[in-house]
Amino acid sequence: VMIGLVEERNQAEMYRTLLTYNYLWRENGGIHMALDADGNAILLADIFHLDITADALAVIIESLLESVGSWRQVLENAADDEAEEDGMQNVVAV
Repeated sequence: VMIGLVEERNQAEMYRTLLTYNYLWRENGGIHMALDADGNAILLADIFHLDITADALAVIIESLLESVGSWRQVLENAADDEAEEDGMQNVVAV
């Protein structure tokens, strides 16, 4: 699921956050983050079992969809925080 673009001005912080989240793959049910060629954050879920039940698949999909909103908020907040910092630097520079 595409979450959104990782802004250039806060890439280092967001990449660190995404990697930290990936480290917790056992705790979050195999859900992890990736980047596409355009720099968009992508939320993925690994499904390793070919014999997975419909109920188990539904739980994985539900968990994935619940994570989408949270991750979109993280990206938006990071962009907003960076914009506020840029604005304050401009005020201080004046």
